[in-house]
Amino acid sequence: MTSTSGLLVLFWLFWLIACGLLYYGYFEFIHGVFGQYAAADGRYLSLWISILGIATLLIGGSLYLKSLGHISWATTLLAIPVVPALLYGLFILLMVVGGKGSNWR
Repeated sequence: MTSTSGLLVLFWLFWLIACGLLYYGYFEFIHGVFGQYAAADGRYLSLWISILGIATLLIGGSLYLKSLGHISWATTLLAIPVVPALLYGLFILLMVVGGKGSNWR
């Protein structure tokens, strides 16, 4: 496995995680606007639309950079939302698994 193919695998892994984050954000946005306890005002809508727009630009920009042949830049661009999300997921996993005797469950 060469360095380029390893970077390409990392790119697609980061891309998949970023698309999952975008889907989760869209899901939260829809439930916040049309859910049972929805009370969406202008600030809520503008915040979520800007978050979803930035996430869409990151994913689209990474695909554009990949199509130009800049796989390392595309992977770095995708690492911006993915690395904090993975760290947060690791934190939640540690709290669920190792939180015996506390109120995390």
